[in-house]
Amino acid sequence: MTVSEQQSRARASDHAVRGAGPPVPAGANVRPKWGGRLLRTAVTVAFIALLLHLVHLGDLARLVTSARPVPLLIALVVLIADRFVMVGKWMPLLRVQVPDARWFPALRAYLGSGVAQYLLPSTVGADAVRAAAVGRSRQTVAEVAASIVAERLLGLSAGGVLACIALILAIHADLPLGSLLPWALAAFGVSVGVTLIPLVPGLAGWVERLARRGRLPRGFNFVFRLSTAYQVYRRRPAVLAMVGLLSVGEQWFPIANLWLCAIAVGVHLSFTAAVVTMPLTLFVTRLPLSIGGLGVGEGAMVYLLGLFGVPVTAALAVSVLCRAVDVVVMVLPGMVFWNGIVADIRRRPAGTTPAG
Repeated sequence: MTVSEQQSRARASDHAVRGAGPPVPAGANVRPKWGGRLLRTAVTVAFIALLLHLVHLGDLARLVTSARPVPLLIALVVLIADRFVMVGKWMPLLRVQVPDARWFPALRAYLGSGVAQYLLPSTVGADAVRAAAVGRSRQTVAEVAASIVAERLLGLSAGGVLACIALILAIHADLPLGSLLPWALAAFGVSVGVTLIPLVPGLAGWVERLARRGRLPRGFNFVFRLSTAYQVYRRRPAVLAMVGLLSVGEQWFPIANLWLCAIAVGVHLSFTAAVVTMPLTLFVTRLPLSIGGLGVGEGAMVYLLGLFGVPVTAALAVSVLCRAVDVVVMVLPGMVFWNGIVADIRRRPAGTTPAG
């Protein structure tokens, strides 16, 4: 499908939805956001306070500041490579929607949106920046967003696969399963469930019916286009399988980061400890429980490493370093490309003229 055909389809979808019944009242079913944000802030503060209460701050500071630089530098390289793998597995999904999508603009949008993850209130905000940077000039923001949703959900499914591997290794290591069993099963169930739900046949029609009944807020045209575009992947099983396999492979980069950060503070983790800890930690970090998973992710890692005999202070030091390496890799490349993606977002769509 050519870009012009996609734009025609997008305009047709807009026309169809605009004609589907009466306009939706402004603000309909829009729930207040401040309550959720305050709750996540409270959870973040509570977990951080609890973790700091469990350790001696002086010992924690000494462990973090005396960390060996070589393992940390290698961890930086590993996570930089991880970002390139992420872009690589996104490109096939993107080209299903935008066949002429180019590598470098996609790379710039992916890395640049990392800054937005820390400037905007949620990961979804960063993904919205990425979709706008790639799709605005083509008037295919909804279609690009569908590719991002597919990439995210396949990544979640891969995390579910790693959670199952973590559970098998935990059973083999005779770890207590009272919490690990439901934790791993929840990670697998949620991951696979949220991936399959958008592929349900007729979802776009269901969204349109809700819109006709006035049960969606304004902006449902975009939701309708996104859900319609996502359904295209039902006819691309080979692409989904390939990206799914790449996503499973990509899950090992954060595991390597954990292992290297542990070495940096003198904690030598076994293969089992690293594989059990990181996938389950990533699962709770991605849940909308705290701000960016802060506090909850560190608490999960401290608990899981404790099952392998790692002291609380050392485990928290490892977690802090993992977070720090991830932030550096997320923010620094983003700062380099930020001006470029802002220019992409501000660029007028092809065929339009300035207002006035």
